[in-house]
Amino acid sequence: MTVLEIVGKWLKDNGYHGLCSEECGCGIDDLAPCGDYCTGCVAAYKWHCKDCQREDCGYRDEVDGCYRADRQNQ
Repeated sequence: MTVLEIVGKWLKDNGYHGLCSEECGCGIDDLAPCGDYCTGCVAAYKWHCKDCQREDCGYRDEVDGCYRADRQNQ
C-alpha cells in the first residue's frame, strides 16, 4: 500500500472528500495530481459551486467546485 493509498483511506474513513492547501485541492480519487507529496495540505470537503456563497472563487468557471477545509452547510 502506498502513502497516497493510506492517506486516501484515512480521508474516506473519516468523512473527508480530498485534500486542499491555499493554492489547490484534489479529490480522494485523484490525490496529488500535481506530483507534490501534500506536505502543506489538510483534509478537505468538496464544495459545489451552486452551494457556495463566495463570489471571488477562481475555480467557479473552471470546475463544478473546489476543496476547502471547512465543512459546507447543508
